[in-house]
Amino acid sequence: MTPLDFAAKRDGDSASWERADPTGALIERIAWNTWLVTLPDSETTYEVELATEHGAYVGDCTVRDSGEQCPARKFNDRDEPCAHLCTLRKAAFLGIDDDRGESIDVFERDDAAIAAADAHIETAMADGGVRR
Repeated sequence: MTPLDFAAKRDGDSASWERADPTGALIERIAWNTWLVTLPDSETTYEVELATEHGAYVGDCTVRDSGEQCPARKFNDRDEPCAHLCTLRKAAFLGIDDDRGESIDVFERDDAAIAAADAHIETAMADGGVRR
C-alpha cells in the first residue's frame, strides 16, 4: 500500500482535513485496524481501515452498505486520505475515544501479525497435546 500523507492534507487546508470531525463523528471499532465512521454531515457509514507499515500510515475506505470505494478516493487521487481516514487520524492523535469509550489506537501491521501468531502458539501450548 502507498503511504497516506496526512501532513499534506493538514498543511494544505484540504476539504478532507477540514471536514474530518472526530468529536462529532460516530466511530466504532470492528477489528484491530478497522472502524465504522459516520461523519456528522452524512448519513452514510464507511468502513475505514487504518494501520502503519514501517511507521507510515496506510489505509482504505469503503461504503459500508455497498462495499464501493469511498467517493472522495474513487474520483480523486486514490492515495490521498479522505475525510473518514482523516477523522481517525485526528482522533488517534488527540486521544479521542470511539463511541464505546475505547481509545482509537493505530497499530503497526507487523506487530499485529506477531501478536496473532503468539496467541495461536499459546493456545496450542495450553492444549498440552494428545493424551493417551
